Amino acid sequence: LTFDDGYSDHFLNVYPLLKKYDLSGLFFPPAECIIANKVLDVNKIHFILASIKNEKNLVQDIYKYLDEYRDLHNLESNDFYMSKLGKENRWDSAEIMFIKRILQHELPEALRKTIIDYIFEKYVTNDIASFSKELYMNIDQISILQNDGMYVGSHSYSHRWLNHLDEEEQKIEIRSSIDFLKKIGNNTKDWIMCYPYGGYNDTTLKILKNYNCRLGLTTKVGIANLKNDNLLTLPRIDTNDLPKNSNAKPNKWFLNT
Repeated sequence: LTFDDGYSDHFLNVYPLLKKYDLSGLFFPPAECIIANKVLDVNKIHFILASIKNEKNLVQDIYKYLDEYRDLHNLESNDFYMSKLGKENRWDSAEIMFIKRILQHELPEALRKTIIDYIFEKYVTNDIASFSKELYMNIDQISILQNDGMYVGSHSYSHRWLNHLDEEEQKIEIRSSIDFLKKIGNNTKDWIMCYPYGGYNDTTLKILKNYNCRLGLTTKVGIANLKNDNLLTLPRIDTNDLPKNSNAKPNKWFLNT
């Protein structure tokens, strides 16, 4: 059982259940949230989306900022971005996908962060440090997990899309996360990577091999086969892929597990 992003909920609610049923868990906190009390952009986006009643209003907010910064950053038209990014998937509407993708990786990083911070302050809060301390586990909680037999691995340093970074930027993200593993007393000669957003490329895999990473966990849906699969690109099953209650009809993933 794997748990990404280092939420305090994992310590307060998941950990006691794992102990109760004598199960092991693998936890992957992004180091920057724990060390520097930052809030991940992905979480800011989640809470923004949870705080709005109509996503079309948020789209208009983003359009306003695109208009404001278009000339400075040589941006495309609003319609261009909606057409490119607003692709409905199995979880989200076209508008939600547009919001996520344009704020996650489409725009230049500095501009993305500026827009996210504006919108987060408007809809959620401007007290980032307090929000972070409530949302994520702290060092002491993570140490308790590890000392009690749970595994704590790397989820990069600041939870960026590794496959959108150049080689040096990826090295910084990975090295910094290894430093965090050392700080909590983990074995950094034989460790596990969990890719933020499931994003990686050949450069990522090369770097991980050089840093003695043993396993890499993706967001590809499937059951890992440790004999046949590439150990650095293992699939996982999301909770959304399994039945939600005991009366549901078993699906293929439920039957195969």
